[in-house]
Amino acid sequence: MDDVMGKVTIDSILLAKEHNYLLLSDETIVRSVAANDYDVSSISSYILWDYFYISGCIDDNLFCEVAAALVCRNYKSLPISAQSLLITLKWSDYKNQVPFTNALNSLDESCAEDSVIQVSAIFFHLLIMEDLKENQDIIIHSVLDRIIQGRNAHQILTKAAIAFCLRYGQNEIQKKLLLQIIVDYGLKIGVFKNREH
Repeated sequence: MDDVMGKVTIDSILLAKEHNYLLLSDETIVRSVAANDYDVSSISSYILWDYFYISGCIDDNLFCEVAAALVCRNYKSLPISAQSLLITLKWSDYKNQVPFTNALNSLDESCAEDSVIQVSAIFFHLLIMEDLKENQDIIIHSVLDRIIQGRNAHQILTKAAIAFCLRYGQNEIQKKLLLQIIVDYGLKIGVFKNREH
């Protein structure tokens, strides 16, 4: 087992077992081996950050930065907020590249559609507030590419358009801009016909 997981990892599991400690590990396989082979309870660090956030020990900004950092390190199954997504975009110099593209994977088909649409709607609002000139459409298209992948594209784009209208009903400029981007995207990929919008 030392060859596969490393001596330090096995020693950590054994120490946790010996002293009846909770093992802190961000590797699912390590937590699984600890539980199944050694009867050791464990948690990931994200759970601790979530606890610190809920208990008020850390603020929104720090929590979003931590979540963004974890997602960028390929943590799977972590919820991502629009704010965390924007942080990864800033770390990517506002380009469609790593770590932003890693963070987009958190919006894959394993996430609930409504949640993905909500995060996207807030993210697009934040993105427009950044007032990007160059890459804004490319970034929005990359998010749309991600959220329709493995889903019914027509349904997702229609729900997204409705969500944006509801969210930005008072701001006609933002609403028209986002709706036009969604419609143009839907036309480009053949999901919408000219008469639908």
